Amino acid sequence: MDYFDQRLAQLLFLDLAIYLVFSIVPYFFDKNPCFRYGPAWKGTLLLLMHYLLFIACFMLILLCIKTKYPFFIIVFASTVPILYHYWLEKSWLLPKYANIYDPLWRAIHHMYIL
Repeated sequence: MDYFDQRLAQLLFLDLAIYLVFSIVPYFFDKNPCFRYGPAWKGTLLLLMHYLLFIACFMLILLCIKTKYPFFIIVFASTVPILYHYWLEKSWLLPKYANIYDPLWRAIHHMYIL
């Protein structure tokens, strides 16, 4: 079982490295930047935090293999990303990244596109 856990952890870190190389690094070398609403370093941090949260939840789900009552861990690992998206990211982190994600700013400037 320990070998299985080690192999899954290695796959997670390999997946993180591939994610960083193929999805974040090209943003810095493109003529038309994908982080057009805010600075690239804040956008990269948002993407990295998002991915690390999902890795942490995946590791919690892997912990269910060894626990007696896995239901509580599965419920916790399922609700944490929802709370992160709708409470922390949408209401606090994205408005810090750019004003266009702030609902009050959009209402004042009559921008209802997002």
